[in-house]
Amino acid sequence: MIYIIIGTKAQFIKMAPVMLSLKQKMIPFKLYDLAQHKDITPSILKTFNLKEISKQTIISSKNNISSYRQAISWSLSFLKLILKKRKLKQLMPEENSYVLVHGDTLSTLFGSLLCVRAGKKLALVEAGLTSERIFSPFPEEIIRRIVQKMSDILYAPGDREYKHLNNKLTDKLIINTNYNTGNDATQLFRSKNPISSKRYQVVTLHRLETIKSRKKLEQAVIYIINMSQYFEETVFCLHEPTLNALKKYKLLHSLESTPTLSLKNLLPYNEFIHLLCGARQVLTDGGSIQEECANLSLPCIILRDCTERQDGIDNTAILTSWQPAQDKRSIDNLNPSKSQVDSSESASDIIVNHLSNLI
Repeated sequence: MIYIIIGTKAQFIKMAPVMLSLKQKMIPFKLYDLAQHKDITPSILKTFNLKEISKQTIISSKNNISSYRQAISWSLSFLKLILKKRKLKQLMPEENSYVLVHGDTLSTLFGSLLCVRAGKKLALVEAGLTSERIFSPFPEEIIRRIVQKMSDILYAPGDREYKHLNNKLTDKLIINTNYNTGNDATQLFRSKNPISSKRYQVVTLHRLETIKSRKKLEQAVIYIINMSQYFEETVFCLHEPTLNALKKYKLLHSLESTPTLSLKNLLPYNEFIHLLCGARQVLTDGGSIQEECANLSLPCIILRDCTERQDGIDNTAILTSWQPAQDKRSIDNLNPSKSQVDSSESASDIIVNHLSNLI
């Protein structure tokens, strides 16, 4: 039996192809939802035709976790659960079983702790990413390092991550999946037909390091507004915590009063990929969006001072200088090549085939 413990939108998207592969190969699995993005994840399962799979929510949450107060309450629910060792063993009763977690979020950490507490073997998908700076990004880099040490199996999404893990964690079973499972998800929904004839760019912001700081968020807002002059339209897809932070720091009006800029709620994943396919440029602080842009050969400016991902760097992506005119020249001077995935089987199938041999 394979148990999958995830909780965020990005985790559901990147693990959906793994679940599809498990489903296709008729390998039994069960999904446990930590409900970090409770209102969003059911639609993702529907989008990937996974709505009928066995899923159970194991940490209570009325809505998405979009504030510090909600995060504290949600974390306390986890602490109550982890103390109930008998209940955890009832949730995961199969003896010869593995628990899959993904990435570097609080859900990753909580899922890993639940696995260890239940006495199961832990496998981490998307292991080995690192900025080499323990507090940047925070808390992702710290979570990543902790969970990697806890894991029995590490699935690295490329050669760089595979070599890093082999140098640091010689006692672990490390498997190179050649690329990230997010690419498998992107390929399912990419489109050749743009949604608009306008020259538009897409914007997303959501990282804690961006939205928790008024200074950083204001810097990003000014940058986005200035960059919008180069396009007929700028489409800003807003995460709920980002919207809350913009309101809190009184920055929302500046965006709303920019004539060519439109604010939208988060789109279903298939519609968002369609939106990206017609864009001329993307501004983001998100690692998953950086990967998707690389997969789509789409110019991307990363609104961070450093990134742990190499996807698209100097091909489709640059780190911002926070000078719009300079960055526009730099991104226009890139010559994006078509994304090439050098693998005879998908990353998701590599993971599933490996686990099926173990169980």
